[in-house]
Amino acid sequence: GLSRAKVLVINCAGALDRNSLQGIRDFVMRGGYLLTTDWALQNMLGQTFPGYVEWNKGKSKGNVVDAQVVLPDREFFQGTVNNASWKLDEESQTVRVLKPDVVKVLAVSRDLAPLDPDRQGILAVAFSFGRGKVLHLVGHFDNNALPFFPRHLPDPAPLIGIGLRQALAANFIVSRLERGSN
Repeated sequence: GLSRAKVLVINCAGALDRNSLQGIRDFVMRGGYLLTTDWALQNMLGQTFPGYVEWNKGKSKGNVVDAQVVLPDREFFQGTVNNASWKLDEESQTVRVLKPDVVKVLAVSRDLAPLDPDRQGILAVAFSFGRGKVLHLVGHFDNNALPFFPRHLPDPAPLIGIGLRQALAANFIVSRLERGSN
């Protein structure tokens, strides 16, 4: 059912059967864009694209951490800031990059690094696969609202008024939509 889709978003759990994983792999190979978050790292991304990234068994605390953009690629960071905050959920999975020549680390956190067995503190990674692309974000795809400030975004991108994680994801989706049908 992905033949007409351009972007697929799998938020958090991402527990899918083998046929679905193969369908997603084929979707990206043909030019689709895949956005995954949080536990989808272990539950589907590592299985669908083995050898690119994996969960390194580290887990975050449910808190807000610093976010540093390390690769300000225009496709992902148009209209954003280079330093912000990033809300993490309880036990968000930390990322290990297995193919550093292919996988781009986009953002990291000094606050997350001590909880990461690899001490990298990776918040966002992207890689190309076939004609498509994959973006993985640590933490859920939500509005970064803190429970005591329901409308507060702790990491706003000033030009677009949303959090860095959401801006990164929105820019990724827009870049695929602007590519047209190819």
